[in-house]
Amino acid sequence: MRGPGGRPLALLGLLLVAALLHARGAGAAAARVTRLDDGVMRYDLGTHGDYLYRRPAWYDWIAKPVPDIGTWTRRTFRRENALPVLGVAALTVVLFRVDQPLVDAVQDGGDKVGVPPRQDKTRTVFSIGRAQFRVPSDLGSAIYFFGDGWTHLSIGGVVLGWGLLHADNRAVQTGSQVFEAVLSSGAVTQVLKHLTGHESPSRATRPGGDWHFLPDMRDYFKDVPSYDAFPSGHLATATATYTVLVENYPEKPWIRPVGLSMLTLLGLQMMNNGVHWAGDYPVAVALGYGLGRIAVEDGREPAPTGGADPAANGTGRRWHPAVLVAGDGTVLAGVRVAFGG
Repeated sequence: MRGPGGRPLALLGLLLVAALLHARGAGAAAARVTRLDDGVMRYDLGTHGDYLYRRPAWYDWIAKPVPDIGTWTRRTFRRENALPVLGVAALTVVLFRVDQPLVDAVQDGGDKVGVPPRQDKTRTVFSIGRAQFRVPSDLGSAIYFFGDGWTHLSIGGVVLGWGLLHADNRAVQTGSQVFEAVLSSGAVTQVLKHLTGHESPSRATRPGGDWHFLPDMRDYFKDVPSYDAFPSGHLATATATYTVLVENYPEKPWIRPVGLSMLTLLGLQMMNNGVHWAGDYPVAVALGYGLGRIAVEDGREPAPTGGADPAANGTGRRWHPAVLVAGDGTVLAGVRVAFGG
């Protein structure tokens, strides 16, 4: 990555991951870790919760996305979720109405701050089938790279590797969950793209872009930007990764502002590049957040409450009411204390 944007992005990513993985320092002193007898690790995060993390199976990230999508679908269309769903839909419609002036304003602003609009200067290093591994070469492409699938898979791989090296179940689960959430959110966005056929700003034939519902697949793959704007896959997977990290490491106060800032810059740069409209974002964010939360819930469970966990060391105490009858017939009431598992 020789361009001015490539190396700073790589260094930023390494610094962020290093800060996360060196969680045992002062910034993460609130996390108390206990290794239980059956290999489960308990993480007491103080006011942020108390959770049990088991080591995931190596194939979890492949096996779980399809069930996750089913869970997300059932949750989304429950009656109690009607209000947030209507809110996302209403915001999407409102943004559709003003998409063209919003894109024009962002591109004018990008030009003024030295990030030329409608330019994608990421460079392809190698390809595997249709998948291309690209790297940024300037500031605009570096920001755009925040949403690239390779970025999120690399973050997941680094966190997973750290967890394996340090026998840290939370880190292993986090890495696995990043893969899981990226796959599930990517799959749903691809289905929606192929159903809606929304033109990207760079291919718009009318203000706000036209819609070609259920486009012919041959036409789709001949000119993908003419059909794949809605919803944003980049923003969905970036939101999913952010959600997995912030949910698993709530005691790290820097993750939330850094992550939200990166998501915001990504959204603006994709409009500046002519890749997406603002109206493509609400559904993408909702998808990434929902599927990220489901991946986290599948990978941990609340620790049992009510005092010491007997499974932690085999010497937990359990208190039971007891009634004793002495030899002379006297009835004594009290408690019996049982030690051990």
